[in-house]
Amino acid sequence: MKQRIKKRATSVIPIIAYEKEDIEPLVNELIEIIEATNWDYRSELRDILRMRDKALVSLLLLSGLRISEALELKFSHVREQPKSFLLLSVVTKKRGYVREKIIMPKDGSLGRICVYFEKWFKYLSQQKKIEWLFPSGCAFGIIYSRNLPTCRAHQIMKNTTDYFPHWCRAVYENIYGHIIFGNNPFKLKKCMGVKRIESVVPYVQADYEKDLPKVYLL
Repeated sequence: MKQRIKKRATSVIPIIAYEKEDIEPLVNELIEIIEATNWDYRSELRDILRMRDKALVSLLLLSGLRISEALELKFSHVREQPKSFLLLSVVTKKRGYVREKIIMPKDGSLGRICVYFEKWFKYLSQQKKIEWLFPSGCAFGIIYSRNLPTCRAHQIMKNTTDYFPHWCRAVYENIYGHIIFGNNPFKLKKCMGVKRIESVVPYVQADYEKDLPKVYLL
């Protein structure tokens, strides 16, 4: 009997970055998780398949996409820039909202995570008739015309790292909510392509006491 996995459950709380100086220890932890994504493939293509899996975790951390959204990305969704990769016109799974542009930086602390995606992207760029960004694979080769199934991606990540893909989305929202957007839930809501602001409130921090001295400036 196949074991049923609660896909969004997680028992591990990530390091949360509240300030810019918190980023380095967080990135170090995330790189350890990416490096741990080593499924025990029996195929001679194990190195290529592991490179794909690491790139997928890297993309999840840098984009905040749901796993189902990431696996429906096609190679044509990606544009390489000198300092970043852009994901263009990504349709979300909730109400079909579109995230017009998602930036995955090559530079800075997060660039250390992006190198795993960059390596995979360069490999794909050398192949012929590429359709899916994360194609399926088998003992006989990579099936570029078929995308990696969602259940398989869950299995790979959970069994190698003990984390679920949705955990990566929470990490992204914490970084962008606390540091990039300065705890502005409205910016985070628009960035994530969600309808209700309540969905992103847990990923911002509201501390009004530091603003109280402004009352003397009125």
